[in-house]
Amino acid sequence: MEIKAKCKYDFKACKAMAHAYSYKKKKPLKTVLIHIALAFALAFLNFIVIKLTGADTVNMVAFVLCLLIVVLELLMYFLMPQLQYNSMSKMKDMSNDYIFRDNDFVATAESEEYKGDSVIKYTLLEKVMETGEYFLLFENKRQVFLVDKTTVEGGTAEEIRQKLQSVLGKKYIICKY
Repeated sequence: MEIKAKCKYDFKACKAMAHAYSYKKKKPLKTVLIHIALAFALAFLNFIVIKLTGADTVNMVAFVLCLLIVVLELLMYFLMPQLQYNSMSKMKDMSNDYIFRDNDFVATAESEEYKGDSVIKYTLLEKVMETGEYFLLFENKRQVFLVDKTTVEGGTAEEIRQKLQSVLGKKYIICKY
């Protein structure tokens, strides 16, 4: 087996990575909307209690915390990917080429200031997350290789999935988005 693929670490890829970290298997936008709806419902209930019984400290704090949850959810969904992308400095817009082989894959990274190759055995991967558009191959908690599924050549994304699932078992996670 020798299947080639690529990925450019642009904002879209960084957003996919940030959402995979934050929301795991869940659909990011749906999860955020549910959390915001629940927080607003609790804030509304607290507001009603405050109006009916008077503004006591506990209800005021609960009301403010509900609104804070809304703000934090919006920041996590919209601002976190942008912050992570901006913090990539030399890695920003880096292009990676991948060759998936029987027992390992070769990752070739290239940017204006960096060029390097890595050979990683599938058994050494901590986990793999698959979204609708990407494979996220975690070498460890901080090192992730992104593979754009639309760039696969010489095989299919399904063949890559089957190989990784057979090696990783439960450490292969399919996300619902």
